[in-house]
Amino acid sequence: MNILVIGSGLVGKLSALELTKRNHSVQILANHSQKNIASSNAAGILFPLQPQLASQQIITYLEKSHIWYDSFASNLSQRSRAQLRYRQSGMRALLQPFDTTHKIFQHTIKENGIYFSKGKTIDPRGLLTTLDEVLLDNNVQSINGEINHVIIDHDRIYGVSIGHTVLSADAYIFCLGAWTSSYLPAIPKVVPTRGILLLCSSNHWLVETPLVFDNGYIVQHAIHQVIIGTTSEAVNFSTQYDNNIISQLKKNAEKHLPSIQQLTVDSILLGFRPTCDQIQCGRHQDLVNCYLHYGHGGHGVACAPASACDLAEKIK
Repeated sequence: MNILVIGSGLVGKLSALELTKRNHSVQILANHSQKNIASSNAAGILFPLQPQLASQQIITYLEKSHIWYDSFASNLSQRSRAQLRYRQSGMRALLQPFDTTHKIFQHTIKENGIYFSKGKTIDPRGLLTTLDEVLLDNNVQSINGEINHVIIDHDRIYGVSIGHTVLSADAYIFCLGAWTSSYLPAIPKVVPTRGILLLCSSNHWLVETPLVFDNGYIVQHAIHQVIIGTTSEAVNFSTQYDNNIISQLKKNAEKHLPSIQQLTVDSILLGFRPTCDQIQCGRHQDLVNCYLHYGHGGHGVACAPASACDLAEKIK
């Protein structure tokens, strides 16, 4: 089957990869109007930042994705070109209400918080680059352009218009995250929850495992980079931010990890996490050749491999 994947973030690339494993012919459309996607502005913590609030769907996808990442990292070690920073590092959470956590994830009390042994981290930007190489090896063509409109007649999509070109396929998979509702009718509501990342340079390891605190977290991917992120976000597409928010985020991080004081903020990233009541992974309710894959919220990197496998199995 010829399939067009609309959206070139992590969810789109993983969907394309799983489809190629099932012998489909796949193209990816990278939509130029889609800015500040969550995938390239993520911290890469493969664990819910608030485990006690994780739904059963998130838990199921999370556990399956952990197995997928282990296998993917192992296979990549045999490739000379592809590089990936992937650590089985656990996660420590401070000052959070974990009344029901014991029912979900194995944990131990450690210092003034809770330690989760299943936590892992991955460099999401490195993951995207690595997936590009793997997809290229699997003959997946990537097309760049800005979507004008989706051509729909009755219960079927007949093409996606970009510029003066119409892209046609047997099936269409929309992986546009928080932007999905801009192009398709009658889909479950998705809202953009804006997250902020502070990228700081470091010359040594400051934190061995991701550290979650009230309204924020700290993660270190490599010896030279520390990331401070938010867990409480605004719901909008605004790229404007208040410097007071940035200052307060860093101060909160310093309170829990004093060595952060010596770091300066090199750059600030904004990402819009697509948030729904649950992850959408299946056929459109009205369009017979249209499939939806979005709504991961802050769990995209953690859950997308499993949801991509789930979606690929539904396309026959």
